[in-house]
Amino acid sequence: MLLDRPDPAKVKALDDAQAALAALERSKAKRQEAWERDSLANREKSGASAADWSPLKPLAFSAVDGATLTALDDGSVLAAKGGPREIYTVRLEAPRQPVAALRLRVLTDDSLPSRGPGLAGNGNFVLTRVDIRHGGRPVAVASAQEDHAQPGFSAALLLDDDPATGWAINVGKGSAPGAKMNAPHEAHFLLAEPIPADGQPIEVVLRHEVNDYYNIGRFAVDASPAAPATLGVEKLFSVLSLDPAGRSADDKKYLATEFDKADAGKRRAIAAVSAAKKALGFGETVKTMVMRDLAEPRETFLLVRGDFLRPDTEGGPLTAGVPAIFPGLAGNPGHPDRLDLAKWLVRPDHPLTPRVTVNRVWMRYFGKGLVATENDFGTQGAYPTHAELLDWLSRWFVENGWSMK
Repeated sequence: MLLDRPDPAKVKALDDAQAALAALERSKAKRQEAWERDSLANREKSGASAADWSPLKPLAFSAVDGATLTALDDGSVLAAKGGPREIYTVRLEAPRQPVAALRLRVLTDDSLPSRGPGLAGNGNFVLTRVDIRHGGRPVAVASAQEDHAQPGFSAALLLDDDPATGWAINVGKGSAPGAKMNAPHEAHFLLAEPIPADGQPIEVVLRHEVNDYYNIGRFAVDASPAAPATLGVEKLFSVLSLDPAGRSADDKKYLATEFDKADAGKRRAIAAVSAAKKALGFGETVKTMVMRDLAEPRETFLLVRGDFLRPDTEGGPLTAGVPAIFPGLAGNPGHPDRLDLAKWLVRPDHPLTPRVTVNRVWMRYFGKGLVATENDFGTQGAYPTHAELLDWLSRWFVENGWSMK
């Protein structure tokens, strides 16, 4: 039978990758401490401060599938349930100063399911893409980040072309300590080039292309002239600024989560482990031939004159054994198996095995064995040219543990 066995080289690759990841985990405390110290030092050196956000008043808005959009006094827009996968288009007032980043705030409201900020029954949403235009031309976004994301649904996914991915805010395994879904949240979009203050309005398109009725329920858009590096880090640096002895358990968990996000070495190590595991998956193993005994051995009969079509059924089935001229098999005399035969072949008093072996070694060295017919030590074979030497070599071979060295 054939068994799938792992490729030893791939097993070693997985072991090495897991060892590297374990080493990173053991050094995590020291590496996180250095990261915290360096992050604070770099912020102080750059003089970075919180972004200066200014709300952009909505001038006009529409939804493609019947949702009712209403502008509220605070500049936010409230949506009433429309089609299952809505696309909102909002035209915003022209900025008074250049815009380096836009902020999308999703807000709670008593009119929304579970107070929102989404229109799903639990208040969640899945925003799959954000498009920004200015003066009729698309605006390139360099990166996106959020204050909270459902695991696997970060704001960075808003920038791809996959309608099945996007930003969502449910809380699950891997969420930051204290994270809440039914609370205000925000995503920051860092522009590749600033939008000039040229009097032209900004247009934002919000697409919901996965999960029916997972549309945003209330939102607002703000602008900032701040450099991208200053955005989205206020909470992180407020916690980093605390005396380590005074940090709460939630603060410590939050910093550990943020460090994991920033730890490129650990991400590479995890990717290496995943790749090694994938290589050991189905179809990547080596097939190895193995043998095993049947629960009930097949019956074997003497073949009359060697003809397999003429088994001697009258004489009855044969039992496992060796020719009577040789010493019998040890072990289980009733049902000897292949292991018993293997042990019998290397018995110290076996007359053939050591002699045949040393004769073949002699032949490899000298071109001709002490017995010229190396494959025939029977009645048709040649007599040894030096019988006593053959006996001595075979005895020496056995006494030295059958070593071929």
